[in-house]
Amino acid sequence: MRRVLVVPNDLLIKLDVAQDNTAILARWEQIGVTSSDEMMNQIICRLNEKFVKLNLVGYRAEEKDTIKKNLNNSGNVSKYSGYLENEAGNIDGLFFYNEPKTDNANDIATRNIWAALIGIYGAISEQMADLHFTNRPVYVVNLNETRRLSQRNVKINIICAMLMGFHYLDLFDNDLTDIISEGDTRNLDGTCADGILSAMISTLEQFDSLISGEQNHDFFEVESEARKLTLLSEKITNSSNPSAELYRFCSRIVPAVYFAKKERYYIDIENLEPINNTNLNILKNYLRKFNEHDRGNNQMQVIYFGAPGTGKSHTIDTEIIQGVNTDYVFRVTFYPDYTYNDFVGQLLPKVIPGENPQEPGMITYDFVKGIFTMALEKAYEDTSKDVYLIIEEMSRGDCAAVFGDIFQLLDREKEGLYAGYSKYFINNEMMAKDIIALPGTQVKLPPKFHILGTVNTSDQNVFVMDTAFKRRFEWEYVSTAPIETSAAAGTPEHYKNNPTLQFSDGTAMRFVEWVTLYQALNRFIADEKYLGLGEDKQIGPFFIEFDLSEQAAPQRKKQIKNKLLHYLWSDVHQAAYKGGAVLFDESIGTFSELYKKYEADEKIFSTQFLRTLDGFDARG
Repeated sequence: MRRVLVVPNDLLIKLDVAQDNTAILARWEQIGVTSSDEMMNQIICRLNEKFVKLNLVGYRAEEKDTIKKNLNNSGNVSKYSGYLENEAGNIDGLFFYNEPKTDNANDIATRNIWAALIGIYGAISEQMADLHFTNRPVYVVNLNETRRLSQRNVKINIICAMLMGFHYLDLFDNDLTDIISEGDTRNLDGTCADGILSAMISTLEQFDSLISGEQNHDFFEVESEARKLTLLSEKITNSSNPSAELYRFCSRIVPAVYFAKKERYYIDIENLEPINNTNLNILKNYLRKFNEHDRGNNQMQVIYFGAPGTGKSHTIDTEIIQGVNTDYVFRVTFYPDYTYNDFVGQLLPKVIPGENPQEPGMITYDFVKGIFTMALEKAYEDTSKDVYLIIEEMSRGDCAAVFGDIFQLLDREKEGLYAGYSKYFINNEMMAKDIIALPGTQVKLPPKFHILGTVNTSDQNVFVMDTAFKRRFEWEYVSTAPIETSAAAGTPEHYKNNPTLQFSDGTAMRFVEWVTLYQALNRFIADEKYLGLGEDKQIGPFFIEFDLSEQAAPQRKKQIKNKLLHYLWSDVHQAAYKGGAVLFDESIGTFSELYKKYEADEKIFSTQFLRTLDGFDARG
């Protein structure tokens, strides 16, 4: 998938100014750059080299106000922020830069990142299901060539950003190795793989040791025996510029709480509570989540099951996805021939025409994405957004074969920093290739990726789901009970989809509401006193969806004949094995006779069922 890097106009202005600075230009020339245009091309090329999934094909400059709006940044306008825009026109990554200077490096990986990140988090905090501070991958490019980059505190700024999972690119390959403790000599520079740093600093104790090397380390205290991380306020309260100091504070505190959560520490924020600062209040709201009980999202994987016509899809539409933008809803129906390749995607041939009609075309193979991959990509564009993959008629497909290795992803983390993500990963190059939030070929499900299915109990034996598959879903029963409306009780309008129908009882025409008829049928079908077929053969209030207008009466009669009677004859009458109880009149021996008698307004139901109908009160 191709992408465009969207940058603020301020960046181009700063590069134009920088190229007129002799000292800066001399440093640029060491990396083969002689102008601001070449520097932008260098940024694109180096990002593509280090992060091959980006596939950047160019850049576009926008006003910083436009970028703020597009990023849903509720805070201050940032002249250092941009984003990655994919070929679908959606944002799936954040971009920040350290500006080209020769005299200052204090803002590197602090103010230039956190001013925007806090504003973005403030707008999405209630939607974030996991404990990460960002909803998209973050890319930080250093254009600063000052010698002050060798200072310890500046290097720690950068390391803290990388420990949060931010992707860092230093165009000048400044070395960070010298401040890593314990004499680790592995290469850690601007081009290193992000995983190398994680291996070097992987615990709260190691991170505390790194930060403790700074002068006046007043960010936090670690009590290992008590399993407690106490956040300190002195850095902010004693600062002459507390707003600016807050950004450096964030850069140290957030990685610390990441480690603390992984190691099950309690996080004490009491020292921060008295301070009233807009940005700090956003940070405090974020930090409070770490000590809350993990909120398990029981709607991540749910199968709605029940008799045909109970409104399983209607339940999903009205109770789960009502009001959700259709861009975030993906729907598919399983059927016997539906395959893993249909679901995930497959390589298909594509003919590229020659330069003129006489030349033969060239055949290539493109990966055509299935609905699962498309939904997964959407979920990773912004992990604060709910994305729903709805699978209708799950039992009509072979779920074990259709899901294949995706089955491994259905186990979700219940707690911790990665709550809601898959516990385990699978390797699938084609599925992962356009998702920049996923490392390499490893695939996991994000926490707001919901898989919702529907299953008819009457046809669950088309393909039997094994127990291991079933237990990875919550199962929610959808009752056959009628759906009430706000209309007065005792009227047909009190229930949805409730026309008055006509049947002959052998002596006269009988008028009966649909709600009464289908519930009386359900009792006769399931009750051991009658057919004893169990709930699998029952029907729901929307087994037939009626047009309730007066002129639609002939159409309703046709629906009863072609849908209800067909089902009752084929799936109920012919499945009944108990003697002494029959649904249809004994004079009816064939399906064609049933049709003819119904069309002629003759008696079709048995006297035994009509007595059940007489004694049935749908209104309780």
